[in-house]
Amino acid sequence: MSNQNAKWIQCYRQAPTEVPLIIGQLPAQLLQKGKLDGSAARSLILALEAISQSEPTHLEVEQFSQQVRQLLSPINLRVMPGEAEAINLLSALDRLDKQVLAQIVRVNCPSLAQKIWDRNIYAVVKAIRCTGNKHAAMLDEILASAWCRSKVTNYVLEAKGS
Repeated sequence: MSNQNAKWIQCYRQAPTEVPLIIGQLPAQLLQKGKLDGSAARSLILALEAISQSEPTHLEVEQFSQQVRQLLSPINLRVMPGEAEAINLLSALDRLDKQVLAQIVRVNCPSLAQKIWDRNIYAVVKAIRCTGNKHAAMLDEILASAWCRSKVTNYVLEAKGS
């Protein structure tokens, strides 16, 4: 269902009013039922990415950002497909919510680091890099964080071009 929604949204560059709300609720429902596997996760990421890129005016941005952030935590991008899509989703979401990447760095990344889900953090670092220099200070914040391990440090230094 989410892949079809994503294709429709990409084609028409808009999301019907109800679609972002419904798709945004799916991660929590699937997680609760234990059905958030690789294909479902990738489909959701694609649908959420399409919604973000369409920049719908009727979107509850704060609620939508929260739903995307919740999706990032239970999905291990090293194991499940969707890393490139997650980077695109976070980059597109940044255009809607200028605080979302900072919230992810401060709230989600410490728990991702604790799980040793470095590829998820890599997706965040790449999304920060994709936004240009406007979030460059966040890369320094990651480097200064107690949870930043050597592999994450390498990702950040690569993103900074060091």
